[in-house]
Amino acid sequence: MTTEKEKIYWLAWSKINGLGPISLRKIYDYFGSLENAWLSSSTECLKVDGIGKKIALTISQEKSQIDPEKLYIKHQQTNPYFCTPSQIEYPQLLLEIPSPPAIILSVITSLN
Repeated sequence: MTTEKEKIYWLAWSKINGLGPISLRKIYDYFGSLENAWLSSSTECLKVDGIGKKIALTISQEKSQIDPEKLYIKHQQTNPYFCTPSQIEYPQLLLEIPSPPAIILSVITSLN
């Protein structure tokens, strides 16, 4: 089950350039949570399978420019509905493809 705190970090990680869903899943699996991964050093990120020096440097640089909680608050104002692969609401069929999206945005509109 994904907590609101964990959703904050899924959203923040989804903003890192050059980091696709497969790498993000490997980071999640290695650290056990994306919050733990966010708080880790770039040296620790190098231990994740598929994360080389170039992407580790990008991660380090971009993490320093993103405040996960502020990003989440801003995102909530424009689109509060999204889910991540670690949530029960995430479509099961998407989990079966090789690289499922890290974030699925939902647009809810009124039928009235």
